Amino acid sequence: MNRNINPSDFTILIVDDNATNTLLLDAILKREKYKTIIAYNGKEAIAKMQELHPDLVLLDIMMPEMDGYQTAELKAQIDSIKDIPFLFVTALSDTNNMVKGFKAGCSDFISK
Repeated sequence: MNRNINPSDFTILIVDDNATNTLLLDAILKREKYKTIIAYNGKEAIAKMQELHPDLVLLDIMMPEMDGYQTAELKAQIDSIKDIPFLFVTALSDTNNMVKGFKAGCSDFISK
């Protein structure tokens, strides 16, 4: 059995309102041969998840209109996307935010 992972078989949705952050993550992931999608807010992220069903979502917490927690809560209510795993990508690293993130369903945190 071949257990090699081919990154080009996976699509990652990057969600961040900061264009610099999205461009940096996009460049890093594309260099590793992953397919990427970009959304600049939670509402756009939900729409792209429903349309494109990415394999993983990298989700910023601090965004205007709908923050990462609200996006995660809405995602959990939509059957077609509720099982898509996500990681919070954030500058928030205190225990309270981490607990809140895990309760919202995130798999882990990546610090900015």
